[in-house]
Amino acid sequence: MGRTKKPKYEPKPWEHITTYRGHNGQIDNQYNRIYASMEFSPAMRHLSSEGYRLYHLVKAQYRDRPDQINGTVECPYEYIKKNGISSNETISDHFIELEKFGFLEVFHKGGHGVANIYKLSDKWKSITEEEAKQLKRTWRKSLKKKPKQKPK
Repeated sequence: MGRTKKPKYEPKPWEHITTYRGHNGQIDNQYNRIYASMEFSPAMRHLSSEGYRLYHLVKAQYRDRPDQINGTVECPYEYIKKNGISSNETISDHFIELEKFGFLEVFHKGGHGVANIYKLSDKWKSITEEEAKQLKRTWRKSLKKKPKQKPK
């Protein structure tokens, strides 16, 4: 007697939009798999709303393709801007936040028009409630210390 094959999971109508066009112009049914252990972790609960949004954008870029080193993702600022986070400073601040909270690591530093390559990390698992609160406070203080740029 053999094992029965599980039926292929069909997404419910409220789980995806079939008319979304991905980066290649094709209909893209990409989803982000976020388990409850991550969603309710102290690190995720203390992320800012923009950090949370950025994490989902980064995860949407992860495709687990053979040309990607395991767990790495390139997420250019143009892609992020196209999806609603408009300021370069905001984007870089929230990438730093995701690094501090253990969701990402810089795998390869970009520059001069070349995007950073990030590695998805599981360091968020070891962050306790108190550490998450402290990380949030120190990250917010570091934002306030930045000198304001004069408008051109």
